[in-house]
Amino acid sequence: MSLLRLFSSKAPYLKEAFQQSYHWKHTGTKAFFSTSGGLLHGKPGVSRGDGPYTVHFVTPEGETIDVKATEGDTMLDLAQRYDIDLECACEGSLACSTCHVICNEEYYDKMEEPTDEENDMLDLAFGLTDTSRLGCQIEMNEELDGITVRIPSATRNLRVDGKKSDSKVHESRHNLMLSLFFSLFHTRYRIKTNSSLMTVKGYSQYHGLVCT
Repeated sequence: MSLLRLFSSKAPYLKEAFQQSYHWKHTGTKAFFSTSGGLLHGKPGVSRGDGPYTVHFVTPEGETIDVKATEGDTMLDLAQRYDIDLECACEGSLACSTCHVICNEEYYDKMEEPTDEENDMLDLAFGLTDTSRLGCQIEMNEELDGITVRIPSATRNLRVDGKKSDSKVHESRHNLMLSLFFSLFHTRYRIKTNSSLMTVKGYSQYHGLVCT
């Protein structure tokens, strides 16, 4: 199948998703990407302040927020538990790059190597660095006690008053659709692996689309 034909076959789904983006932008549905929104999940049974480990989050504005963590907590779990503004468009299903964080090098070297699926998503992240990871894939353990993770400014989508910026919501949706577009190309060029196909299916489920 040619690239043009591949893209054309998926164009109706892309169009539908952009229409949804426009609808959300103009109907005031502004909590969709918030870490405190109902669609997002935190680790159950753990309260704020619980845990023997400490994680230092650095916000896009430079503020440092120190939180307590338990064994197996991900950076995404912690962000949701402590209401830290870290996006999670795919609900931690490894189908987007919106929970991109930057780790300090000392602790980055102590982590397990990222999987191919995570690397595929990181390639789509804005402001990628040598110590970038997805927050949903970093699990706390004793070796990572004291880790500092920085949230890139490009992931911020809230105004000072705590409400969503329409332009940022639109930008987030636009970035997701670009990710989907590149995933479709992966299915053409990396047909021997199923990670990209899983990615496309993840986006399809997330957007309520049909992937054939």
